[in-house]
Amino acid sequence: MLTPADAARIAGVTPATIRQAARSGRLPTTARTAGGIHLFVRKDAERFAEDRKRKLAASARRDERQGYPAEPRLPFDGPAPEDRG
Repeated sequence: MLTPADAARIAGVTPATIRQAARSGRLPTTARTAGGIHLFVRKDAERFAEDRKRKLAASARRDERQGYPAEPRLPFDGPAPEDRG
């Protein structure tokens, strides 16, 4: 059984994101401790991580098709390489 912090490490998110996913039903809660802390099964946390990774990749592909840069440029980054002359 995993705590929200353990599940968060597996999924690469914060424990708050794990708790939100549990509240919204995207990550099943297997049990709770006497103190009310949600507990999760490793397979569910891994599945949540894979789903999240897949959704982020799909979002990046959609942004790329719409002409958004893959990596956002900050104002102090200077001109893009193709703008240098």
